[in-house]
Amino acid sequence: MMFFHGDYMTDDFPDGGQIAPWRVAQTAERHGFIGVVPKGSPCTDTTKPLFHWNVHDVHGPNEVEFAHAVMRAVIDDTALPSHTPKVVLGFSNGAAMADLLGCHDGSTLYVAHVGVYYHPRATFPSACEVIADPCSKWSGVGDDDPFIATIGVDGLLAQYADLHEQYNCTDAMSNATAAGATCHQYAQCAAPGQLCTYADTGHEIRPGMASAAWEWLSGVARGAGPKQCLGAPSRGRPFPEGGTARGMEL
Repeated sequence: MMFFHGDYMTDDFPDGGQIAPWRVAQTAERHGFIGVVPKGSPCTDTTKPLFHWNVHDVHGPNEVEFAHAVMRAVIDDTALPSHTPKVVLGFSNGAAMADLLGCHDGSTLYVAHVGVYYHPRATFPSACEVIADPCSKWSGVGDDDPFIATIGVDGLLAQYADLHEQYNCTDAMSNATAAGATCHQYAQCAAPGQLCTYADTGHEIRPGMASAAWEWLSGVARGAGPKQCLGAPSRGRPFPEGGTARGMEL
């Protein structure tokens, strides 16, 4: 599982600064995955050692190619089985990286946290992003996040329902609340993914988000939904035992 920090990340890798609430090492150990925390490019508008991901400037660093190189290195180093789900989770600016690496166009759902299946053929600029892509995803946002300031949670749920219709799904939305999060999904239509909203939360990472994303995406991967998605395992195949966290720098 690769974790992509947001804009203006401090030089506190692999488990400090804004990424600390993900609790990468503990979450990897708990769920038995390999946690990878890449480091973005230096910000050019500050003299402090801060980092971001270039997701707009085609003449700037190609962060997607960097992420591919990191993924290849981890796979080679760990002999990771091809059927193991390869998940990307990003916050804010890092959510845009997740969209790129998952060939997912998330422009119609105003969330700050995005979890997707890694797509090894992703490019920058993207030549594969689509709104109604066939692979499930995980999305999250705080109810006080500026990302939804103009629409609120109700408007966000309306966006989610509209997305559901684009997949020609007809089942009803369900939800469950736990630990300050209300998570919505469509039981018979995995492709729109799970959407979680967090009470009393702004533009920030909350503990439990990494687990929520992994549990949703690895759980769907074990079922019948994303067989066509690259990085998802065949049903019933095992996951690696144990977990580790590793930081890699650009």
